[in-house]
Parts: sequence; structure tokens; C-alpha cells
Amino acid sequence: MALTGFNAGEVEASINAIKGAYSNLIDALGNQLQTQFVDGMAPHWACKDAQDFYRDIIKESFDQIITSSNNTFQSVVDSMNSAATSWANQTGNSGAWTPMGFDVIDKKIDVGNIQENINGARGIDETEAKNVAAKLPGICENAKNALQEAQNGVSSCGFLGGGQAGQLQASLASIKSNIESVVESATTASKSAIDKTVEQYGSLSQQVTTAFNGN
Repeated sequence: MALTGFNAGEVEASINAIKGAYSNLIDALGNQLQTQFVDGMAPHWACKDAQDFYRDIIKESFDQIITSSNNTFQSVVDSMNSAATSWANQTGNSGAWTPMGFDVIDKKIDVGNIQENINGARGIDETEAKNVAAKLPGICENAKNALQEAQNGVSSCGFLGGGQAGQLQASLASIKSNIESVVESATTASKSAIDKTVEQYGSLSQQVTTAFNGN
């Protein structure tokens, strides 16, 4: 007969796994996105369209995802602590569980280095800009892998029976779905914004060249 209850050692191991996965998630959504996709683009794309894209699409979207992730992971750990405490008390062994802490990583995307011009020059290096933009799906994959780690961590969370683990996995799965949606939208918007700049500055370059030729 299957037991219903909890295993304190497994709960502790599960929370530690969740905390490690959370750290990897914020590294992908915060640090990797910052260094590879924001800072990496700064030398290659400078104009108002670049600033608008990074401020209105990238910063806004990923700041929201990070905040949502913080809230969900905090909630998962809090719920596991609360449930473990309840189970310990219910089974007459209140000393079996000591609540574990969770430190939220307060990360915000900084797009201040995406400039309107670089030393007076406005425009885009199409090849380099597209190379940087191509890194976004890989960053998303790293974030999804971190969430899979978290889901794996709660698959053996130490709570036995009653579908307790399934509820925790559902909370984490919702973040995974949101990240996929945001990255898909950001990737499409990135291509559109880059193509727009290339078209604008390429067209202007051709007009100027034609004018210089006396035509």
C-alpha cells in the first residue's frame, strides 16, 4: 500500500535542487541575456529603433519574467516548508523539520548601453547584429533546462501521495511556457527591428552614394 505523508530528508534535498535550478535560471535570464544579448549588441546597433526595442521589448519582457520566476520559486519553497511543517506536526514529530531559507536574486536588465549613436554615428552592422540576435534561442534553452532541473527536483519532493508533487510541477511548468512565449515574441521583434534598421540605413546609404555620383 502506498504511503501518504512526507520524508524530511527528501524534502530538504528537493528544496536544495530547486534552489540550484533557480540560480541557473536567473543566470540565463539575467546574466547571460545581459552580457550576450544586450551588452553584445551595443557596439553593433545604435539608433532610436535599437533603444526602443531593447527598452520596450527586451527589458520590459524579461524583467517581468524574472519577477514572475522569483515569485513562483519563492512560493514553491514556502509551500514546501509549510507542508513539511504541517506534516511534521501532524505526525507528532515537530522537530523533524526546520524551515529552509530562500534568497531571491533581484536582477533587472540594464539597457543603458544601447545608444542612439556611437561617437555621432548611427546605424547597424547587419552581420554582427544578426549573430548576436541568434544567441537568444540558446539563452532560452538554458532557461528551460534550468526549469526542467527544478521540475526534476520536485518529482521526488518527499511529499507522499495526494498529488502534492504534481501541483509543484504545474507551477514551474507555467514559467517554462511563459519564457517560450516571451522569447518567441522577442526573437520575431528582434528580426523585424534589425531588418527595419538595415533597410532604412541601407536605403539612405544608396541614396547618398547616388547623390555623390551626381545622379
